[in-house]
Amino acid sequence: MIDELLYLISFYYLLGNINNFSYYTTNLVKKQERKKESEKLYCDSYDPSFISVLIPAYDEADVIGRTIDNFMKIDYPRDEYEVVIATYESDYKTRDVVESRTKIYPNLREVVNPKKPPTTKAQNLNHAYQFIDNKTEIVGFHDAEDVVPNDILRNANCLLKNGFDAIQFKVLPENRGKSLTERSYALTFSKYYNFILPAKERLGRLITSAGVGTYLKKNVIDEIRELDGYLFDEGNLTEDLELSIRLAERGYKIKYVNISPTREKFPSYFSRAVRQRSRWALGGIQTLEKHGLGKKLDFNEKLGLMFDYLGLGTSSWGLAVGIGIASIVGGVTNYLPQIITEGSPLWYLSIINTIGALEEILITPYYSSKEYGGGIKEYIKDLPAVFVNDAINFVAVSMAISKYIRSKLRKEAFKWGKTVRN
Repeated sequence: MIDELLYLISFYYLLGNINNFSYYTTNLVKKQERKKESEKLYCDSYDPSFISVLIPAYDEADVIGRTIDNFMKIDYPRDEYEVVIATYESDYKTRDVVESRTKIYPNLREVVNPKKPPTTKAQNLNHAYQFIDNKTEIVGFHDAEDVVPNDILRNANCLLKNGFDAIQFKVLPENRGKSLTERSYALTFSKYYNFILPAKERLGRLITSAGVGTYLKKNVIDEIRELDGYLFDEGNLTEDLELSIRLAERGYKIKYVNISPTREKFPSYFSRAVRQRSRWALGGIQTLEKHGLGKKLDFNEKLGLMFDYLGLGTSSWGLAVGIGIASIVGGVTNYLPQIITEGSPLWYLSIINTIGALEEILITPYYSSKEYGGGIKEYIKDLPAVFVNDAINFVAVSMAISKYIRSKLRKEAFKWGKTVRN
C-alpha cells in the first residue's frame, strides 16, 4: 500500500515536471516572437466603446474609496465608462464610502443587493449585471481592493475591438515583503503571469479568467446568459474558472495579454492564505466535477486544463523530493532508513523528481525578483518563501479535499465567508 502511494506521488510530480519543461521550451524558442506580439497588441489610438466595470464589495469600507478614486483617474473619456459597485443593503460602512463618492463622480453608480450578506461573489455580480448601462459594449470585472494602471480601459477597448472576445490582463500582488506569506503570493503570481501564461498562450492551451482584470464583450456575456440562464455559477467557489470553460466550449477564448497589470492585496498570514487557497482548491474540485476536462474542448485545451487541475496539489513536489532524498541518502548512509529499494524503478523516479524540484526552488524566485526588482538580495529573501508557498498549498488542498468529502457525505452545500487579507 505504501509503495503504491509513493509511486502515485512521484509519478504525479513527474507529470508536473514534464509540463514545466514544455513551458520552458516554448518560452525559450518563442521569446522574440512573444516580444513582438506584445508590442503589436498594445494600442495607443482607439475609438472608445462604453465600458462598465463591475466591482463587488462587502465589508470593504477600508479599501473601496481608494479603488474608486483610482478608477476615476484612468486615461479614458469620463462619459464613456462607468464603475458599478455592488454592495449590500445592510453593509452601511461600505455604502457610506460609496455614496460619498457618487456625489463627486457622475459615472460612479451603486447597485444594492437586497439579500442578506454575504452571498457568493457570483450572486452579487449576477445581480449587479442586470443594472449596467444600456450603452455598455464591454464589461470588466475587478475586486474592491484593486489598483489598476492608467491605460487599462484604453487597452481593453482596443484589444476587444481588434478581434478578441475576452481578455485577461496580468494580475500581481500589491503587498510584498512584510511576511513570507506575502512573498509566497508574489512568487506564485510573478511566475504564473510572466512565464506560465505566455507559454500556455503559445501552446494553444486554455486561458482562464482570474476574476479580476478580465474584460469581455457584452454581446458574448449576453449569449452565455441566454444559453445557460446565468452568467456566473452561484454555487461555485471559483466562478471565474467555471465561466472560462463555458466560454471555451462555445468557441470564445480568453486572450492573455502581458500588459496593464492589476494589483490587489492578498493575505499576509499563513492561516488566512490557507483559507483563501482552500476555497480556490475546492472551487477547482467543483468545476472538475461539473465539467470534467470540457466536452467540447480540443485535445490541447483538455491537456492544459488537466494540468490546471493537477496544479491544485503543486506541493506534492515536497513529498516527491522527500522520497527522493530518503531514497538517495538512505541507499548510501546509515542515517536514514532506505524506504525504497536502491535501483528500483521508484528509486530512479524519485531521483529524477529531486533533480526536477531544483526548478521550483531556484527558478521561481527569479521571476519575483525580476518583477519587483531588488536583485540578488531579494532573490535570497524569496528562497524561503518557496517552501512556505508549497506548505500553504499542501495544507489548503488537504483541507479542501476533506471539506469536499464531508460535504458530500452530509449532502450539504459549500459555504465560504469573506477572505481576510491583512
